Amino acid sequence: MSGLEYWVSVARGADIAPLRARLLNLQLKQGTLAYIQGLDDEGLRDRLIRRITWDCGQGGLEDLEAEIEAKLLRSALPGIRIESYQLRRVASECAD
Repeated sequence: MSGLEYWVSVARGADIAPLRARLLNLQLKQGTLAYIQGLDDEGLRDRLIRRITWDCGQGGLEDLEAEIEAKLLRSALPGIRIESYQLRRVASECAD
């Protein structure tokens, strides 16, 4: 099982100890490490693990920009006259 798959399984209730140990071994800021150490298992699961979702297997940045551009065209900008290069720039900024 990959690390991200394990993250999802921990969010759903699997043993959190291996993930906690891995997080505490990362080179994180002292305040972040203290925060992780200060939470009990359910607190860590609720306040960190379940709040982060991983969207793997999706397209790259170009696909995201195209999706944002399409949504802008459909919903936000139908009444606004905007050049296509400007729309691509806005979509690119949103993706970054």
